Amino acid sequence: MVTRFDPYFNAAKNPGISLRPAHAAAVYPETPAAAARTLWQIFEATAEAFPEAIAVDDGRSALSYRDLLERVRRAGGRLAAAGIGWGDRVGVRLSSGSAELYLSILAVLSVGAAYVPVDMDDPDERAELIWSTAGVRAILGDGGELTGRGAGPAGTGARRPLPQDDAWIIFTSGTSGTPKGVAVTHRSAAAFVDAEARLFLRDEPLGPGDRVLAGLSVAFEIAAAWPPPRSWTLLGGGSKPNSFGITSV
Repeated sequence: MVTRFDPYFNAAKNPGISLRPAHAAAVYPETPAAAARTLWQIFEATAEAFPEAIAVDDGRSALSYRDLLERVRRAGGRLAAAGIGWGDRVGVRLSSGSAELYLSILAVLSVGAAYVPVDMDDPDERAELIWSTAGVRAILGDGGELTGRGAGPAGTGARRPLPQDDAWIIFTSGTSGTPKGVAVTHRSAAAFVDAEARLFLRDEPLGPGDRVLAGLSVAFEIAAAWPPPRSWTLLGGGSKPNSFGITSV
């Protein structure tokens, strides 16, 4: 006898085949949802638990979680000194495949702001449209360059983000019209991180020494639906530390 799950299965036309109950078809058991938290909490907790594990390796330098956290805090301090804080939106346009790119993203989140990524290879016209639409107050570039724009309402000072705060704003390609932006909250992104950590590689979770390629631009909408959350899973999901191997393409 063959057992299968098929919501459109007609038993009368298929003698000798039994219908598996729908509730028995679940691949993963139901578990209570994880408590709401932020991406910054995920990263900070992982850095505290596994300070010596390699977090980012871009082929030129490798940063441990301790080193990355220290650099992020210093970069966040510079943003705060420039008046960037909670509720602000910061454009991010740095070379792909660099540790500095991810350090900059973390620095923006550390002060409670949301980042708005634009690929380095995108036309300047697209960059300007995205940043104007999102109302960014400053733009982070290579070498830590911070360019103020004065756009959008000023934030209320640097502080840790809350689950309901925006983490980033991603824009569509605009092939069917004007690019449209979608804001993703920390709560939603962190929930996806927790779900990925529970669903994937449960028997052999990623750990020290593992390398995972970050091959998509952080400004690409597919990357937003998969790598920043996937990146956060690598940086902070599961029970073991995970390193983030970055290759420039």
